[in-house]
Amino acid sequence: APEHQTMLCSATLSEEVRKLGRKLTKNCALIDINPDQATVEKIKQICLKTTDEYKNKAVAALIDRLNPYLMIVFCMSKERTKELGDWLGMQGYNVDVLHGEMSPAKRKTVMKAFRDAKIQILVASDLAARGLDVEGVTHVVNYDIPHDVDWYVHRIGRTGRAGNEGEAITLYTADEVKWLRNIETKLGIMMERQNLEGGVVARRVAVAAKKKKPAGPKRGRNSVVDKRKAPKTGSNRRQGAKKGK
Repeated sequence: APEHQTMLCSATLSEEVRKLGRKLTKNCALIDINPDQATVEKIKQICLKTTDEYKNKAVAALIDRLNPYLMIVFCMSKERTKELGDWLGMQGYNVDVLHGEMSPAKRKTVMKAFRDAKIQILVASDLAARGLDVEGVTHVVNYDIPHDVDWYVHRIGRTGRAGNEGEAITLYTADEVKWLRNIETKLGIMMERQNLEGGVVARRVAVAAKKKKPAGPKRGRNSVVDKRKAPKTGSNRRQGAKKGK
């Protein structure tokens, strides 16, 4: 019989995922890639201060300025996902949504259109953050800043894949500074603060000037495999860029 190999890959490796790995594999080996680096260097991480009332217009301004090939905008709930998707659609943007209330068939249709670049902007709830692998995602926007660091890692990991460059922009309000600091402290990073025009804004507090090792499970790109040697894989990114809305 042909040799069989089972692999379980995850951007973060919590105890729950470890248990699943042990259940699905036999005699498994743990391969931990860059355990002290949760996010890849090719993803430029930016933060942008705004207000709840201005968030929609801020996303529109980012789309106009960046003209992304493919962009994913993450919201904290299906209600906010639908509201932002509807608003962007009314402004004339090429957009669709992905959330938990959609049927599997509808989600499949939306994802195929996004992978084929027939949709430029995908507004999604966290349902899409894990396991979503789409070539050519150039930008990720956190419309709602995640309160869990693991979710931040999963969200921004939708770009900068297979060695390509990407940009992750996190919107936050004055009341959400604590969540921004939480992400930066636990990941040992400091995001570049920009304004809507792309200009760099000075940060008042260097919350992550010194890199700190995150507590708890190691964060990185991890794999649990049942053989020592993993098969080689490759990925070809589509060429070209989508212009206009």
